Amino acid sequence: MVSELLDLAVVFAVIAGMTASVLSFLAWYVFQQTPVRYVLAALTAFAVLGTAYHTLLILAEEHVLRLGPGAPSIQVVRTLMYTAVAALVFVTVYFNRTARGNLG
Repeated sequence: MVSELLDLAVVFAVIAGMTASVLSFLAWYVFQQTPVRYVLAALTAFAVLGTAYHTLLILAEEHVLRLGPGAPSIQVVRTLMYTAVAALVFVTVYFNRTARGNLG
């Protein structure tokens, strides 16, 4: 029973993450001539890294990958994910200030 739930959780995480990544990429492609393209590019990177991180966590928690809690691969992906979050916030704030400056 646990094995089937693990398989279902991994499949669901990968499909949901890939869907978010593809939709973010398509939104970036549509809006690539506008200033919002940087926010969408950061959102795409965050979706991809978030999917990889959470899939690694699911697999590591169920001892499929045989990784300990402080495994370097999990730490690297976690660091990249938090860096992507910081970049997303920075780009969003920068875009917001730029848009306000252009409007006023």
